[in-house]
Amino acid sequence: TQRVLPYPNAHLVFDLGRTAIHGVVRGAFDRPLTGAGKVLGVRFAPGGLRPFITQPLSTFTDTTIAADALLG
Repeated sequence: TQRVLPYPNAHLVFDLGRTAIHGVVRGAFDRPLTGAGKVLGVRFAPGGLRPFITQPLSTFTDTTIAADALLG
């Protein structure tokens, strides 16, 4: 299990079969790690996700949304 310390930005995370937008997370969280694989994350600067969403970023706090559902 990997303890993840959050950074106060939204992230786009490319993970095999689970590419998603992660909103700002308000606390540390645990992620179980199994097998082998690779993940790539993109941290958005404040306001950087705004061109791609219509609702306030605060609605994504502590939320993960599939990238294709949000970005098309």
